[in-house]
Amino acid sequence: MRLILLLLKYLFMLLCLVGGIGYGQSLWCLFAKVSENPGVWLFPAGGALSFFLAYLFYFSRRESFWSVMEHELTHAVFALLFFKKIHSFSAHRFRGGKIQLEGGNFIIALAPYFFPTFTIFLFLLKPILNSRFHPYLNFAIGFTLMFHWVYLTREFHFGQPDIRQSGRLFSIIVVIFGNIFFAGMVLAATAGSFRDGGQFIRLGFRHSVQFLQYLLSIWPLAAPGLSAN
Repeated sequence: MRLILLLLKYLFMLLCLVGGIGYGQSLWCLFAKVSENPGVWLFPAGGALSFFLAYLFYFSRRESFWSVMEHELTHAVFALLFFKKIHSFSAHRFRGGKIQLEGGNFIIALAPYFFPTFTIFLFLLKPILNSRFHPYLNFAIGFTLMFHWVYLTREFHFGQPDIRQSGRLFSIIVVIFGNIFFAGMVLAATAGSFRDGGQFIRLGFRHSVQFLQYLLSIWPLAAPGLSAN
């Protein structure tokens, strides 16, 4: 059973590697498309810049309760998605946070590093919120997305128990893919409509399949010894 789980883990890593290329290509296409109408980035970019400046001149000198809260809350959200029982939950500004679960897995462990919980919550409000409030929502999305990225740079290091438990290379690949996937989906919807987020997902999947097909097509050339027979 442990061998099967290990094989599934590394299959997941390979899929994330392929997905990182495919969705990275889709994210590049999104930036190219939006550059033709940069005005759509005004509010999310303003929100992102606002948090970055606030962090630079204020939050960088203080311990952040909200970064601890988002980290532990994300663990909790993914634990519930995997039907894991939560025994305890705590988040403190100075003492950090801790969550005790009944069981776990590598996705629950790495979720805080690739899933911007506050941003996704705001993102899900977009289809039910009156369109006149969308500019303010887009500002808040940019603000929280920058919040996630800034604290990601502080929290993601090889001394983290979550990273040590999952493995360095595995963690890097999964976290990069997750950030590209969720950031691209959110930014596509922010620059357009909620449906544009779904279109980004479909386009990224198509690019990922095409990249996988390309890898399979060159496999005999890359490994001639395996194809000699």
